[in-house]
Amino acid sequence: MTAPGAAELAALPVHVVARDYPESLAVFHRLGVDVPRRGGAPVAEALGGDAGPLLDALLEATRWRDRYRGPCGRGAASRPRLADPCPESPS
Repeated sequence: MTAPGAAELAALPVHVVARDYPESLAVFHRLGVDVPRRGGAPVAEALGGDAGPLLDALLEATRWRDRYRGPCGRGAASRPRLADPCPESPS
């Protein structure tokens, strides 16, 4: 899974970001986002004010995903099973 962009992050519900990008939990905690209480709200509304610092911190925390390319050039979250390495690649 690649890193999300700022617009995508802003629109996603907090609980989806926490689920899909576990590294975001530390950011939410550090910036005071109550994930259980605000989980259904879009990230842009998680702090009830300026979302800029939160989005910047989330982008920084997930940036590594664009640098890592696992087997077959895919991101870390989509590693192929050993039985079918790169199944969509032409033989």
